[in-house]
Amino acid sequence: MIFDENIVSIIEPTRELSDLFEQIRIKISSLIPGAKIELIGSLAIPMKGKPEMDILIQTEDVEITQDKLSTINFSKGPIIEEEGFCKNRDYKILIELHIVPFNHKRIHKYKQLIKLLQENEKLKKSFEKLKLSYEGKSIKEYKVAKNLFMEENNLLN
Repeated sequence: MIFDENIVSIIEPTRELSDLFEQIRIKISSLIPGAKIELIGSLAIPMKGKPEMDILIQTEDVEITQDKLSTINFSKGPIIEEEGFCKNRDYKILIELHIVPFNHKRIHKYKQLIKLLQENEKLKKSFEKLKLSYEGKSIKEYKVAKNLFMEENNLLN
């Protein structure tokens, strides 16, 4: 990975990243038939963001899905409240998978936030401005500011 994960850097959404998502989606679909796979995070809106691609996978079994993904170089992360995580650093950006059972409570929250930012240009620009103001600073500082922004704008519901 060409980015330091401890320092904030911000990238623009690009066609190349959309194509990369499609390649990864196809690879995961062939490995886990029946899974529902979609972008979440900045690239789903699309808006400026950290050099990472967040992908939501809805599946029957989170642990089995993590095991299968480890065969294509995704490292297994924790499972927290039925949401499993996997990462891959083989690409120019970090690929982070959020794996949940079908109809999990987090699905609605992810989609609600994406829709809100897609429909509210002022809020989206404000969020991008916050992100850009932390470029070159520590990721810990950024996460604190991001959470505060999310709270102040009622985006954590």
